Amino acid sequence: QIFKRANFGAAKAETTAALDRINYWNNTWGTTAPTMAAPLGMVLGAAVLPLTFYTILPAPSGGEGACGPDGRLAVLLNLQIFPALVGLFYIVFTGSQRITTPAAAHDPAAAYKAQIMPMTVIAANRAFTNTLEQYMLLLATSAALLNKLPCDQLMILPALYYTWSVCRILYVVGYVKNGSARMIGFPGTVMPTMAALGYAVYLAATEHAFY
Repeated sequence: QIFKRANFGAAKAETTAALDRINYWNNTWGTTAPTMAAPLGMVLGAAVLPLTFYTILPAPSGGEGACGPDGRLAVLLNLQIFPALVGLFYIVFTGSQRITTPAAAHDPAAAYKAQIMPMTVIAANRAFTNTLEQYMLLLATSAALLNKLPCDQLMILPALYYTWSVCRILYVVGYVKNGSARMIGFPGTVMPTMAALGYAVYLAATEHAFY
């Protein structure tokens, strides 16, 4: 009994030490990120990228037919290739973090016993979960906006999806490199989507057509 208690006490102390290390990583992750990450992300994601894509991307093919119900739906469906590619990138990127993370980045023995993953893998997993949440918001917003946009403003949707896709990649890469650096990509997926949702509500309110 004494031997069992001693082993249990040692295992408990080792697990506690490992948990203390992961708590330290969580509390300090990203504290060295540049303070300009958030402002840079806001300028890049809320202004530079959307305006650039809106200006340079060609109009949807199909002429006047693209403005009809079938054409609008085709535009939305075609744009889903970009979130799909981003999702594939996330799966490959997260897997690469599991494979390439140096053993020195964590204590393998303690991490195994305490079921703790390296912080880079944790960050990639968190980014993937957040991206799924952001995609659901993007899809619902673009569907709501699809039926309300004037014909000469249909390019808002491609610009929105291109910006979202680029900023989601910046988000996960920044998150893994340094927690706070994710702010370079995060505003570019939240702020344009929120603006598009606000515009959809405005168009619906002016037309008195919420259903």
